[in-house]
Amino acid sequence: MEIADFPRPPEDNGRGVHWSARIYHPSGRDLDFWIQELTAMHMKWVKLLDDGDGSSLELCQRLLDAGIMPIVRLFRERPNPGRMGGREVSGLRKLVAAGVRYFETNNEPDLPAEWENDHKPPDWLDIVTRNFIYEADIVLGEGGLLAIPAMGPGGKDNLVTRIVDAGREDLLRNGVWMAIHNYTLNHPLDYPDDPVNQEGRPLTREEYERFPAWAWDFRSMEQINERRARDKNPGQTLAEDATCFRAWELTGQMIYDTLGYHIPIISTEGGPVVGWGDDLRYPKVVPDQQAEWQLAITRFFQEEAPAWYFTCCTWLLASRPLGDFNPTWEQMSWYTDAWNERFGLAGQLPIVQALKDLPPVVRPELRRGEATLSLLLLRGDTGQPLAHAPVVLEALGRRPGAARRRLRLQTDEMGRLTVDRLTEDAYRLLVFDGLLQEIDLAAQEHKQMELRVPAGRHSRIAGRVTDPQGAPQPGLTVALHRASPPRLLAQAATDVDGGYEFDALAKGKYVLRVAPGTAQATEVRNITVDGWEAEEMDVTVPAAPTMRYVVVRKRLLSPEETGNENKLFGQVLDENGAPLDGVLVRMRWTGAAPDTHFPTVRSGQNPFKPRGYFEFIHTPGVFMLDIVDEEYESEVAEDLVTANMPDRSRPISYEVIFQRKPVTQTPAQSRIIGEVPGGTVGAAVTLSGAGAAPQVQRLDEERRFLFTDLPAGVYQVSLEGVGVIAEEITLSGVDSVEVE
Repeated sequence: MEIADFPRPPEDNGRGVHWSARIYHPSGRDLDFWIQELTAMHMKWVKLLDDGDGSSLELCQRLLDAGIMPIVRLFRERPNPGRMGGREVSGLRKLVAAGVRYFETNNEPDLPAEWENDHKPPDWLDIVTRNFIYEADIVLGEGGLLAIPAMGPGGKDNLVTRIVDAGREDLLRNGVWMAIHNYTLNHPLDYPDDPVNQEGRPLTREEYERFPAWAWDFRSMEQINERRARDKNPGQTLAEDATCFRAWELTGQMIYDTLGYHIPIISTEGGPVVGWGDDLRYPKVVPDQQAEWQLAITRFFQEEAPAWYFTCCTWLLASRPLGDFNPTWEQMSWYTDAWNERFGLAGQLPIVQALKDLPPVVRPELRRGEATLSLLLLRGDTGQPLAHAPVVLEALGRRPGAARRRLRLQTDEMGRLTVDRLTEDAYRLLVFDGLLQEIDLAAQEHKQMELRVPAGRHSRIAGRVTDPQGAPQPGLTVALHRASPPRLLAQAATDVDGGYEFDALAKGKYVLRVAPGTAQATEVRNITVDGWEAEEMDVTVPAAPTMRYVVVRKRLLSPEETGNENKLFGQVLDENGAPLDGVLVRMRWTGAAPDTHFPTVRSGQNPFKPRGYFEFIHTPGVFMLDIVDEEYESEVAEDLVTANMPDRSRPISYEVIFQRKPVTQTPAQSRIIGEVPGGTVGAAVTLSGAGAAPQVQRLDEERRFLFTDLPAGVYQVSLEGVGVIAEEITLSGVDSVEVE
């Protein structure tokens, strides 16, 4: 997603506030007053908490109806090291159905208070990264947009780099945003570049008397100036101290340095809070100063903020009036009686009326002009109207003061499209994500254009996968290959209705492989598309197997039991535990050549042994046993080591028993083992395929790597600095493959 693709409230001016610290909220008429107040202050963003199962649903619906964008934290007490569960997924679905898009699932994980028993483990960043990736897949999959969790004020830990290192930059391109908590504390808005911090500028009598003695903790000017001189920080930058509003700059730069592009930043907490006085060089924040700073922040969002910094949801709208009687939160609120006596107020801070009085101004990147562009798009080969074509119109921001914008649009049945309220600017016109033309628009110009779109990557192959009885087959891997030269292009998993889809395809011939490596494996060849039209391709696969062979025993015999024999032996049993004769058992070993013909025997063929019995004689090595059966899959009895064992010399024997059992779920037990002679220790090895997220391992000291617990599918392996080193690896879900 581009920045312009993220949803924004109508007429967004960047104003935001944090609702309360409660997970339950007023309803019905009790909400009317608060919606009216938010509207009167021209609020466009509200951060709020939910109990995880939709306790904020009514509030969110009322906010959306009022043109205000809710940002919902699915609250869990001390959320680390846990993950969201079924309750939170249920709440997520309810809220997404109501129109909520922005979500948080974690909060300030750099602080021990956000961990069970106040214990933040040494590997906390790894834990938070893994849990974020898990939750992002869920939230994005349900139609939400998930925040990378905000660190505590001034925190600089870089989760973005860790997400990229985990091979999941795709999340950052598809709906993830960054939450920050950039409270001002009692630092001025230009901190740390202000003269008090940089130079230790002395306090003047006028400045001293501007604030009540309470704001200075009743200290004298001399004491304060002594502190300023002692604690000055010449040359200090945000990288050294980000406990201020400008922390958004540091975060934005960190993101860009890591990715080369920006993702949205939202302050889900932050701004100035009355009474805060952490830095003794400055006065505590008083109501008038809080209003002054908050108005400056509001004007910043309306006129200066970069397009990727959406809003600051300043802490805190209200506490006691919204049912939260925590005295700490009450003192931090805008609607409060906590400061009435000290500052002569009447239940609310000055900022409330100040925001009502300040006219709202739509953010620069969202402002509209008076130009109109009308397009007729035609197919380049036939001249026919290009109906329902995806179009992107991107403003380049070349005019002074212009903002970059991206509009995602679509032609109608006749290939026509009209866009109005455009500003004077240069625009890029993209069709099917390919650049078609650059267009210049004057301030009030009404331009009409007829354009031909050359053939390209516009076709789609889609359909349903069913069994012979027509039942949909969800969760099967569908792999799309180029026919010539053969190459894996993409993979997907069938949805609950057995559906799959591949789009943006060029003219050519393709091959579909459904459920590769499994008993349902099916291949469809010679699928031809013209680069424009969609091809419906339903696929019928064999019925899912009801049985498979599992390893119920794998045992190294003691020296006494082994005697003088080097063998791998055992039995094959049916689902009732009765011996099965005639089943083909195979012995394999590691390091074998790709075309090795492995030995097999059939069970129950030795009249002097029990029924279902099989046996292999082995040499020193590492062996594997499995069942070869066209009808049923088989687990693999692996790591049958017959040499160089600690405290054990040959002869060595293993007993392995296979039993045919009902299939309860699709196995995910395959392994890919590999070695890269001459590779760099620590180099990243990336495994992709089977429609799942890429996995990353590092070459160990022996230049080897291992991926485990893999489901059936087609995979490829890439090495950092080299590229693809192995492709078209087909796994069954229970086998093991070695890559060299």
